[in-house]
Amino acid sequence: MRRASSIAHRCKAAGFPTRETFDTCDSSVSSIPEPTQRSLATLEWIERHENLVVCGPSGTGKSEPPWEIWRLSSLDVRMGVMSSDGWSGAPTRRRYTPEQKAEAVRLVRLRREETGERFGSVKAVASQLGYGIESVRNWVAQAETDAGERPGTTTADADRIRRLEQENRELRRSNEILKRASAFFAAELDRPQR
Repeated sequence: MRRASSIAHRCKAAGFPTRETFDTCDSSVSSIPEPTQRSLATLEWIERHENLVVCGPSGTGKSEPPWEIWRLSSLDVRMGVMSSDGWSGAPTRRRYTPEQKAEAVRLVRLRREETGERFGSVKAVASQLGYGIESVRNWVAQAETDAGERPGTTTADADRIRRLEQENRELRRSNEILKRASAFFAAELDRPQR
């Protein structure tokens, strides 16, 4: 009961329509073909990690399919996160060890050498390891920058800049404290003695 209330509250806050479901809507009225609607209702496209884009002019029912897809997935999933072997309650932000990052970069470079192709290697390795594509792409780009193969800020420079910025913030904070203290004591000295 509490969960249903929570879902209803979130749906209302998001402005989702609650009138139609895949079962109750007249599929002939929608501009989305009926086989596509049936395919969307199975939620298999989510397991294949495919995206859904619904576009069109206002008033054509674009918000109905996303609402129903969200409703169906939340009923079965309990707001979990999709993994390659099904749904789990794992957090969406994954932490990778430096060894995992280095291995992914090594595999991308190895694949590029073997195939001679620069494109597609990151996606293939990321899928093979079960890592995020953009994460692997960022690691490879940073490794190339660190090796001098690509322009940009190296990891060592970024660490040095981060330390210097922190030191700068601390010095500014100390300077502000000293300014306030000197103003306080100057006011005390200017005050007439009784």
